Amino acid sequence: MAVFFAAGISFSAQTAFPFQRLFTVCLAVWLTWLALEMTVRHKLAVKIFRVSLAAYLLVIFLSGAFWYDFHQERLQIKQERVLLAALFPWEEIDVEGKAVRAFTTSGGRRIMDLRVSRSSLRGNSWRQQYTIRLYVNAGEYEDVSVAAGDYMAVSVRIAKLEKPSNPGRFNYREYLKQHHIFVHGEITGIRELQKAAERPWLFSLRKIVHNRIEKLFDDSTAPLARALLTGDRREIEHHDQRIFARAGLSHIMAVSGLHVGFIVAPFWLLIPWLWKWRCGWWVGLTALFILLLAYAAVAGFSPSVSRASLMAWLLSMGMLKMWMRESANLMGGSALLLLLVNPSQLFDIGFQLSYGAVSVILLVLPVVKETIPAAIRFRTGGRILMIMLISVIVQIGIFPLLVWYFEEFSVIGPLANAVVVPVMSAVVPFSFLLIIFAGLPAGLVSILNVPNMVALKMIERIAGFMGSLEYGWITVQIESGWIFLLWLSLAGFFAFLKIPSMRHTLVAVILLLLSAKTVHLMADRVKPSRVEITVLDVGQGDAVHISTPEGGQILIDAGRWTPFGNSGDRVLLPYLKSKGIDRLDAVIITHPHADHIGGLPALLQDLDIGIIYHGGYGHDSVLFQTCRSLAAEKNVEIKTVNRGDIISVDPSIRLFVLGPRPKLESNNPNEQSVVLKLAYNRTHFLFAGDAEVNQERRITGTYGDFLKSDLLKAGHHGSRTSSNAHFLSLVRPDMAVVSLSFKNRFGHPHSEAVDRIRVFTKEIYYTSLEGGIVLESDGQQIISRE
Repeated sequence: MAVFFAAGISFSAQTAFPFQRLFTVCLAVWLTWLALEMTVRHKLAVKIFRVSLAAYLLVIFLSGAFWYDFHQERLQIKQERVLLAALFPWEEIDVEGKAVRAFTTSGGRRIMDLRVSRSSLRGNSWRQQYTIRLYVNAGEYEDVSVAAGDYMAVSVRIAKLEKPSNPGRFNYREYLKQHHIFVHGEITGIRELQKAAERPWLFSLRKIVHNRIEKLFDDSTAPLARALLTGDRREIEHHDQRIFARAGLSHIMAVSGLHVGFIVAPFWLLIPWLWKWRCGWWVGLTALFILLLAYAAVAGFSPSVSRASLMAWLLSMGMLKMWMRESANLMGGSALLLLLVNPSQLFDIGFQLSYGAVSVILLVLPVVKETIPAAIRFRTGGRILMIMLISVIVQIGIFPLLVWYFEEFSVIGPLANAVVVPVMSAVVPFSFLLIIFAGLPAGLVSILNVPNMVALKMIERIAGFMGSLEYGWITVQIESGWIFLLWLSLAGFFAFLKIPSMRHTLVAVILLLLSAKTVHLMADRVKPSRVEITVLDVGQGDAVHISTPEGGQILIDAGRWTPFGNSGDRVLLPYLKSKGIDRLDAVIITHPHADHIGGLPALLQDLDIGIIYHGGYGHDSVLFQTCRSLAAEKNVEIKTVNRGDIISVDPSIRLFVLGPRPKLESNNPNEQSVVLKLAYNRTHFLFAGDAEVNQERRITGTYGDFLKSDLLKAGHHGSRTSSNAHFLSLVRPDMAVVSLSFKNRFGHPHSEAVDRIRVFTKEIYYTSLEGGIVLESDGQQIISRE
């Protein structure tokens, strides 16, 4: 039921099936199934029974699709209700209500969700209930502590919930929408804060545990202890978190099913004793409910712990009632309950990883375990082997998810888990035992805690060693969801190995999927090759990515640099990672200003770069010299190009350098911008860098009608000093793209430049309004793609 219900949710999310029609179809199929069931009961016809079973599964599938669509309709209604507050982006409004959640991100940013009861703007107030997400800037209101249940009256500068500005970016707007949040903003003032009169003891547990961890552990081990026991990773450096991930150990710092298992395991040892009581299973379930509720509170009621707690409680109920063979059904029941509450959870990575790992353990492990002789399985070495086996099975089972979301897979993970998980199974329960009995003499507690501190330092060293191994992890890219269907079929094949009918069916499904993929690959080869050009939104700067028909990767400019960040870390690397690109064949720097080379240092540090081209203009900025030094350190060649050169990356395209002129004397780097023309069959693209009017005149005087192009990346962000009329009259583009920031101190785009471009082109796109702009050419025409 859970599988078919989830499939229906996925179907509804991927299609635009009308809500009312879906309800009608679902009702019709349900009535058909009901009629078939009545027929089966009276006639007991096998064929009718099979049709009835198929109709029953179809009812569940359509119910999932209908429920997701219904849930989205409700979200849309809620969104329309809070439209009034969302209509005032960048305005300051006053809101009041109760805090429903307060937390701090791993980056140290404080966030609060406020259930608003009253809002006001410029003396006009209205009562409307909605949830708003509030952000507190670093350094502000440090002494203000807010918890769920507190009443707040605050001033908020409303921010617009934008769609992702570039392809491959996390859709924060959609994420908030699924949590029923449609408005967000930055706190500019706190007018009133009233603490909740009586706070449930559950909400104090996390703070109490953190305080006791500070007393138990020293400065070197306390951050890791907080991460391992409560999931608080704020004091774990990003580099260290990445090392743990590459060692396959990131899950031990994200409190989830593994930790819940450590907490519940001692309780499971008592289950045989509870079987002897007449009401033992009621006592056991009640005690376990309190235990899991308390641990969920310590973990901040994170979704992963809440899911794992529900699964653990249901599985424990199965053990107490001696339903040993119903574990998979109980797990499916918990998934079904959660999807009924919120069907959008299906697309949450935590939900997928949790249920993916547990499903693999419950379905595949018993079959694999039988292949190990009992003489080995029940010895000490056999137990260690079983831990490694579980880790291997889980890693293989969730492999598609790991590489789909993270594009990295830890090869060393099973070995690291075989060493660390047994240590964790002792550290977690024992640490909480010491936290509970922290009232014992301090000297005694310190002595008892020595093994924990030694274990934590050992875990840190193991993660550091294994996570830094050159071949301990691999980068993998999955281009389509086809691999998930194949992986599910393979998992099912091993799970039902002893059931011939299921085994044969799944073999047929696997062969069908492989055949379909082969046909798809052959069809792809027949399709015309394409050039894909993405003008990225890097704010007030330039960055254009070109993917050639033969898979060549070119980047023209690398965005901006500011004291607060750079386009390399914020935009380019996430974008390239989402495309599965870890090498750039060529990076072309049009000129050495900070808004064109700002992201280059980050790219040099994280990517393999074939060659860097530039116009040869000497620049003495620290940023430019840093780029040169890093290129030398990474053995990346820097080559000067001038008018008349051709850059060779892919034989199917031609990339002409139209400027600058060699040995040109000018104090303005913009006038020595590298101007490029890309030709692919009958389509042509012109990239003008920051060329101003003098550079444009030199180019028009040299190339004339050769400048004619279908697309123009306008020069100098739409500046008045660029895009002169004579230049545009020769280019005559069908479309033009201007790269700039919505708010900038230069007044770009200038109205005069915009008016001139409008005369000679049909369409103008602005990254400040559109975000990243993706264009495709099959050699005959250019299309804009979402």
